[in-house]
Amino acid sequence: MASVRYPLVLLLMLFAACSGGGDAQPDAGNDVPPAGWTCEPRAYGDGAVCHCECGAPDPDCTTPGLIVTGCINNEVCTPAGTCSECGNGAVNAGEACDVALPAQAECGPLGFEPGQVPCNASCEWAYDQCAPLVTCGNGMLDPAELCEGTAIKPGLDCTDYNRTSGTLSCSSGCMINSSGCYTCGDGKIEAVETCDDGNTTNGNGCSSTCAPETGWQCSGQPSVCSPKCGDGMRVGNEACDDSNANSNDGCSATCQVEQDCTCSGTPSVCSCAVTQLITTTTQSIDTGSLALDSSGQPHAIYYYGIDYTDPVTNYLMEHGHAMYATRSGTSWGTSLMQMWDQTRSIMRPEYFALESDGGTMRAYFHRLYNTGGTFAAATLSGGNWQFAYDNPYYIYGALRGGGNWHALVAGSGIGDLRYYMGSPGAWTRNEPLTGFSTNYPARLGHASNGDVYLTTITRGSMYNTYNLKLSKRLNATTWGPVYDVQTTGTCVFPVTHEPLALANGEIMAFEDGFNNLQQRWLRAHVRSGTSWVVENVADLSFLSTSCSGGGASYSVLRTVTAADQHGRPHILYASPPTTNSLTFEDHYRDGNTWRVRKFPITKGTPLDMFIDAAGTTHILAIAPSSTPSTTRLLYIRISESAWQTM
Repeated sequence: MASVRYPLVLLLMLFAACSGGGDAQPDAGNDVPPAGWTCEPRAYGDGAVCHCECGAPDPDCTTPGLIVTGCINNEVCTPAGTCSECGNGAVNAGEACDVALPAQAECGPLGFEPGQVPCNASCEWAYDQCAPLVTCGNGMLDPAELCEGTAIKPGLDCTDYNRTSGTLSCSSGCMINSSGCYTCGDGKIEAVETCDDGNTTNGNGCSSTCAPETGWQCSGQPSVCSPKCGDGMRVGNEACDDSNANSNDGCSATCQVEQDCTCSGTPSVCSCAVTQLITTTTQSIDTGSLALDSSGQPHAIYYYGIDYTDPVTNYLMEHGHAMYATRSGTSWGTSLMQMWDQTRSIMRPEYFALESDGGTMRAYFHRLYNTGGTFAAATLSGGNWQFAYDNPYYIYGALRGGGNWHALVAGSGIGDLRYYMGSPGAWTRNEPLTGFSTNYPARLGHASNGDVYLTTITRGSMYNTYNLKLSKRLNATTWGPVYDVQTTGTCVFPVTHEPLALANGEIMAFEDGFNNLQQRWLRAHVRSGTSWVVENVADLSFLSTSCSGGGASYSVLRTVTAADQHGRPHILYASPPTTNSLTFEDHYRDGNTWRVRKFPITKGTPLDMFIDAAGTTHILAIAPSSTPSTTRLLYIRISESAWQTM
């Protein structure tokens, strides 16, 4: 057949180039452009310039010889008034032909009536413009035909039409219909493709067969795919997906794990720590203690001091404050237990303790150099605290056990180590401890069967050898060593808490030390049958490891300990303690193996920990506030299922 010819006007349009400039000649009078025109109204049909890319065709583009603006890089203005490389007189990348060039393909060799194949407006050969053979319609696939009815010429497939996949069909007129052909991975959505991201890689949302993968949504050409947050499938950059797009339930509306929460599984199941603000203060909280009452409600005491200089003695002094905090529902209230003046000092954990004893809350705290008594024991009765005092020289620690207070004190000097039992002012035991020495604060432990233990640390010369000694009260008057070992390492220190009493009546001690200044460890001393073993709990090398002849200079690791409902020992700390967002690491002994579970938490330092009968961990912690020079005291509750077991 005769080849299809484009009108001269159309060819002239295709050779034009375009822009969105203003009038170059006086206005021809047509100032009312059609809907969609985005350029200056006077530019429409001004008789001077063909304005391309104005949202609607400019009639000036049909007039030969006019200036064409708006197109770049050899682009031309199409009849639709947009810029394109198609029609610029060259076959560019991605084009099979160009409408401005003479037709070169022939219809005859492809099974059509003889004639040239025109180049369509998309710069592809328009084989559908070829005329079918006169034999089309006889119900037979004749040798010259490419197809008829449902029959396709043998050997002919989508690869003959520059596609790799799909199915050819036969249109009326015995012409091949290649609309069912496609090439997955070329960035174009064709035929059965529902996405095409320009590659055939699985796992990025659009599969190797160009269909959206489970949990993804895709749009555009080339397709851009993103996870469908809220469908319960965790894919791509989703850290969680709990089957909804709600925030404040552990998994955010963008499928990220929210602060103080942990999520696992598909769909994700999230658990969050219950974090409650007890108080915010401009004072530095030194230490605190946590206890649960008989109904499982948390109670806390904490200490802060307000510094001043005594105007008479010029000594550095502070007003010491022992505070009590209780919770009603989710709201905490605080009250002053007692205030006193003392020499300025930092109160350590062993100076402050809170116990729930048979439904009664009891507290003790150390008041340095107070003439009214340095050891204060308080009992909560009818909403008021009742105080009793004693006046040892120094207190190493005290705890409640078996209905009595047990205290380790220096009676008349640092070397006068004594054991108290009973209650302040009415001690049933006030005994010197002979044969004991310690270079660091000694510790008492009270086991579940009533046994009382004592740990002491003594150092050798040059701070390079240490002895950890654990003794047990054998009877009313006698203490006997149950463990005495020389620790290894360059500098070794006890962890600053009392020995951990376990449910089976056993006891455990921990140490924190250096190994030739290259590694820092956390170790446990554990009784195994009739012998003792030393077990590595954690690598603390992220902390400093410097030591000298005068002792060690290192970052203090603040740890808290507890025994859980299964009788297993736990020791918890924040690691690392210097980042804005940290993790509580809880190391626990399961059988003969130390395991660790973690929980992401707002930056803070643990002060005390308690694990209840249901396995829920209750933590008292301090954390900086967003307001400079203020401190927050927090109560944190983490269910057993919320921990991330490592």
